[in-house]
Amino acid sequence: SVLEILSDMLSTQPYTVLTAESANKALSIMAAQQVDIVITDENMPGMSGNDLLGIIRFNYPDTIPMMITGYADLQTTIRAINDGQVYRFFTKPIGMTDLLTSIGKALEHQKCIKEVNRLKRKVLNPQNHITKLENLYPGITQLKRDSSGAILIEEQ
Repeated sequence: SVLEILSDMLSTQPYTVLTAESANKALSIMAAQQVDIVITDENMPGMSGNDLLGIIRFNYPDTIPMMITGYADLQTTIRAINDGQVYRFFTKPIGMTDLLTSIGKALEHQKCIKEVNRLKRKVLNPQNHITKLENLYPGITQLKRDSSGAILIEEQ
């Protein structure tokens, strides 16, 4: 019933909502297409939500994990944070406004991470910079050393 309620509520939002009645079904969906956010219950058929989020974190590191539980015991919470690296942990009953706000923030967070990674690849790739410098100033990447190993700098 929680799955149906969440699905109905989220289907009114500008998201594509995919549902799975089990962890194995969720993993099958994720193998077939990109999933931005996974919201899982701790208690599911087949495996726990924590176990599912651990697999997702390993195989789909760009997917943002969220967890719902009917009881917030300390062990479950610690495992969710350490193993699944949950973005958000909800207890039942879930506040729909809180859930929608968290989803929006999670998607913005994901967008920022993707942009940072794109910029890192573009700007921080040292070989890219070295190649550009070498093309502009041939020989600049070559070091000349004296017999003691000290770097020689030629003045021009």
